[in-house]
Amino acid sequence: MSDATSTPLRLAALDAVSRGNICFHNGFLDPEVGYSWVPGVVSPMTDELRRALHDLWVADLIDIETRDLFAPRGHRVVITRRGNRALRYWSLSDHGGFAA
Repeated sequence: MSDATSTPLRLAALDAVSRGNICFHNGFLDPEVGYSWVPGVVSPMTDELRRALHDLWVADLIDIETRDLFAPRGHRVVITRRGNRALRYWSLSDHGGFAA
């Protein structure tokens, strides 16, 4: 497990996960692989946002539900208990480097 420091992009990514707006595609049902927005969210999924989501996953702040290997709309991405704590702290901070 590693630590992730707060940045505006990581905070936005963690908030999007907490709202249920992010999914993960494993490439089994379509050629898309990686993080994306759930259907209905109209916003660009940038490489920077994907990297921020990966950093959150490495730091155990988010997790990917993989019960269904062939998730037709992508795997649900969820916030962990540690991620909930980080979201609360980061939301109150000025992004001054709180570690999760």
